[in-house]
Amino acid sequence: MDSVSFHDRAEHTSGMQKVELGPADLYAGHRRIPDKFPRIALLILVVELGERFTYFGLSGPMQNYINNPYDPGSDLPGALGRGQAVASALGNFFKFWAYASTIIGAIIADQYVGKFKAITISLGIYVGGLTILVATATPAGIQSNAGFGGLVAAMVIIGLGTGGIKANVTPMCAEQYQNAEPVLKTLESGEVVVVDLELTIQRLFMWFYWVVNVGALSPLVTVNVEAKASFWLAYLIPLIAICLSAVVFLSGQKKYVKVPPQGSAIIDACKVLNIVRQERHFLDAMPSSLEAAGRLDKYPFASSARYTDQYVADVRRGFRSCRMFIFLPFYFICWVQIWNNLISQAGQMALHGTPNDLLQNLDPIALLELSAYNAILSGTLSIAPQIQNQLQPSPSDLYRISACFILYGLRERVAALHLHIAY
Repeated sequence: MDSVSFHDRAEHTSGMQKVELGPADLYAGHRRIPDKFPRIALLILVVELGERFTYFGLSGPMQNYINNPYDPGSDLPGALGRGQAVASALGNFFKFWAYASTIIGAIIADQYVGKFKAITISLGIYVGGLTILVATATPAGIQSNAGFGGLVAAMVIIGLGTGGIKANVTPMCAEQYQNAEPVLKTLESGEVVVVDLELTIQRLFMWFYWVVNVGALSPLVTVNVEAKASFWLAYLIPLIAICLSAVVFLSGQKKYVKVPPQGSAIIDACKVLNIVRQERHFLDAMPSSLEAAGRLDKYPFASSARYTDQYVADVRRGFRSCRMFIFLPFYFICWVQIWNNLISQAGQMALHGTPNDLLQNLDPIALLELSAYNAILSGTLSIAPQIQNQLQPSPSDLYRISACFILYGLRERVAALHLHIAY
């Protein structure tokens, strides 16, 4: 990632001039490039790296941990012996809760404590949950029947910590970038380019998801430790990783840009939707319409300064955009198979010393390769302008998402065909 320290920020921006032109004039004849990101933002990305390393590292051995019985002499490692159905159900619950709890983490940060404190608290919760998991995954814990209760408690606690971190790492990282408007910059080659805020944020997300997929490679370590040593040692590795991430994150606490809580957009949007529900339409819920109908005083939130016609229109646009999320459960039904049923299926095959829960690592490996190509298409990865121009226009986001759905459907078809032939 291109980055610049706060001390070098003045020197970095000295060759730039603020653009006062309209959007049409701004981009005419100038190539857009992303800006460099503050180095302090890298410390925040380390938290996401450690959290994803921890999350996927403990998720990798989980199917075997729940499914197979404890038998030190068996080729398949196990602990709880609850069967494939229970293992898959608990694994799915853990993933659902980890992502659903991001709403809680976002509300607490935006409404009450701020992003820095929310991440710090979530790191502590995460460490507590993993400590429970490691302690109850020892041979003594398993033989004393503490393993199942410890696992469920750890899932709930770790999921809450995951949500608090994931909801706040990306926006806090973006807050470290203080240039809010596009500027013109003259490169060493003499070319005048537009340093674009949108491309800069896109680059941030590119590096964010690159870090996510690097962290998702952690099962390469933990499933081998699970197979050759023990589960508690496999879970101890993620515990160490999240502790190190917390130390790195807290080391930069005096240098972060910390935006105080200013109210939760989620809560405000829910208040708008409640007014829309009672007024039956977004247009009728706008303050101008409410005032004309004499119902403005009926809703206390409608009298606030931020409740404007434009704000209601923005909520409407965001709400309508959520329609595309309707299809995402079908994607996750396919994706989650690599973490449960396909692992159990692999356990019925001739493994020749290979852990049956190793192959899900092909997913992040492929994503790491494809993310570079996607970054080139979007312009967030700096390459020669001649090559960039030849790759344009790039496929729209909708076409890319549609292509991914088709590929996932084909993958499930191949998996079903394989099961039909094998059984």
